[in-house]
Amino acid sequence: MPKVQIVALSRVREKVGWSVREVDCEAGTVADVLRLAETGDGGTLFDLLVDGKQMRSGYVVFLNGESVASPDRRVEDGDKVVSMEVLRVIAGGRDAGDDAGGVSTRRVLRGRAAGE
Repeated sequence: MPKVQIVALSRVREKVGWSVREVDCEAGTVADVLRLAETGDGGTLFDLLVDGKQMRSGYVVFLNGESVASPDRRVEDGDKVVSMEVLRVIAGGRDAGDDAGGVSTRRVLRGRAAGE
């Protein structure tokens, strides 16, 4: 039976209560794998990450290092599915440094840290 590794990063890890799981997956899509991964509240990663036929806004899923737009992507034995919440800085949100008088992560990424 094909085995697929699932990795939960950032807040996804906090919500599911684990970092890495390996599942036996008879079916063959990312959606099938996510349905097999239970979360701490009795749901599944599918419930958390999928909205209809696409990945839910605010989360990103990778299959073997490539971003997954549709949960219908095929998986094979030995594949790795990584899930994480989109980082606020990447999404354009504010971080604590913006309000606390510290160096903002966004400013550092743009090369304009305090004192430059």
